[in-house]
Amino acid sequence: MEKSIRREIDNILKETTQFDFPFFANEEKKRIILLKKKSYIEEKFRVVAPESLPSEEKMRKIWEQSVEFADEQFKSLPINKRFNGFYLQELMHCYAEKLKDSIIDKED
Repeated sequence: MEKSIRREIDNILKETTQFDFPFFANEEKKRIILLKKKSYIEEKFRVVAPESLPSEEKMRKIWEQSVEFADEQFKSLPINKRFNGFYLQELMHCYAEKLKDSIIDKED
């Protein structure tokens, strides 16, 4: 993979570690933000590596795997405490990592 593409993907990954929900956001607002962040990451990848992006079906599967992973990481918390900023970061970082891996696999 080209160095500039790798650098841009690394920037996306770093950015996911800074995501958070607004203070006092209710669950509905958090779900909206989560979907907006998902779309934001996908758009970033479309700009960085448009020809290497996985199919919509593959992206959907990657998203489902990422949700399962994040859910597993936070399963010890009570349900009303799971949907927090750390969950958002974990989910989005996992999603971006899996998209990156899919792009790298395509190029090999």
